[in-house]
Amino acid sequence: MHSLSSAGLAVLASGRAGLILLLEIQTDPIVRLVSTPYPIFYEGVWWQGAQKLGTIEQVEDKVGSSGGAALRFTLAAVASDVVALALQDEVKFAPCTLRVGVFDVAARALRDVVQIFAGQMDQLPVALSAEAAAISATAVHRGETFGRPKPLRNTDVDQQKLAPGDTSRRFVVAQSQQQDVWPAASFFKR
Repeated sequence: MHSLSSAGLAVLASGRAGLILLLEIQTDPIVRLVSTPYPIFYEGVWWQGAQKLGTIEQVEDKVGSSGGAALRFTLAAVASDVVALALQDEVKFAPCTLRVGVFDVAARALRDVVQIFAGQMDQLPVALSAEAAAISATAVHRGETFGRPKPLRNTDVDQQKLAPGDTSRRFVVAQSQQQDVWPAASFFKR
């Protein structure tokens, strides 16, 4: 469970608070959108104001479900550079984070932020029209991606793909076949 800071609680109690959504997709360059009509400065960077991020479907997370929780959302009327990012292949497994922020409307300042979803981008179909573009995105929870098969194994060939010139896995196969002989427990009781 996440808790709010005292500044966030004070703004909520005052009645001048608004809740905003902050969406971050770790592509190159990083996409940071906020559900306000103007940009917000948070964590040392500017988050692009997107008025409304579009629609976000309800997340149903059930204990023991094999499907995992997926976040499905639509980004409506996005800029052309964001559409270009969505069409790239590298976006498919990009980390995605959705946060909710307590926004002080009077001061136009973000008082507290709580992360509500972290996962990886899965699908990004783009709907283009003459006036605007919309991206229907699906992000899969990181717990779901943990259970998927890994494309790499602990071998020298796979290590060379990750870090060419690294020879640390050269003897893994040879050493895995060796029988290690340890001294008996009586050896240490002298």
